[in-house]
Formats: sequence, C-alpha cells, structure tokens
Amino acid sequence: MSLADEHRGSRHARGYSDLWAKYSRQFRLEHPLCADPYHVHGELGAFTEVTDHVVPPWAGGGFWDPSNHQPLCQDCNKRKAADDRRRFAMHRNRGGVENFGDGACVPACGINAQNGKTGALGGVVP
Repeated sequence: MSLADEHRGSRHARGYSDLWAKYSRQFRLEHPLCADPYHVHGELGAFTEVTDHVVPPWAGGGFWDPSNHQPLCQDCNKRKAADDRRRFAMHRNRGGVENFGDGACVPACGINAQNGKTGALGGVVP
C-alpha cells in the first residue's frame, strides 16, 4: 500500500463495501460505454471500467445517489480524480467549499441503491 493509499484509507474505510462492488458491477453492465467527459474516445467510445461519482463523496456528492454515478474508463477516471483533487485543493486554500455539481449524469441502473436488491434481475444482496 502506497503512502497516498494509507492517507486515503482502505476502500472499505471510504465506503466502497462489497455492496458497492455489486452495485457497481451491475451499473457497468447496464452502461457499457464510458461517458467520455473529456471527449477523447471518438465515435467508437471506450468500455466502462469504473462507476464514478460525478460529485465526489468527499466534496458533498451523494455516495449512493444513482444520479451522481457515471460510467468511466480507467483513463477518464484517473484524469477526473486528479481534476477533482486540484479543484478542491484550490478552493479549500481560499477557504470555501466548491459546488462540484457540473458533471454529466446518467440514468440509474437496476439495483436499488438503498437495499442492494435488483428489480428485473431478481438478485438479492444478503
């Protein structure tokens, strides 16, 4: 584990539980292409690898709010995370809290974010 990871805490400490992993897997199945927020993928697009929070939870975005989730590839996710950290650090140094709600949103996937149960798919989270 790198120093940066130790500072951030484990994925479980940050709220990324096994329930989140199941939700994210279903979300990515239902949204197979990257939202391409940087317009770099062209006509063919890129496959989704990550369920991203449009507004990061640490910046006030709802962790389980489906309207705050978007499908991203690894490259877009890394770039967006760096942009989010930079924007937050710049604003924090000025003593404020920035509204990060300017990203694209996508429709919710079939898993109920509150209980982890799927609708049409019939799966149940213990």
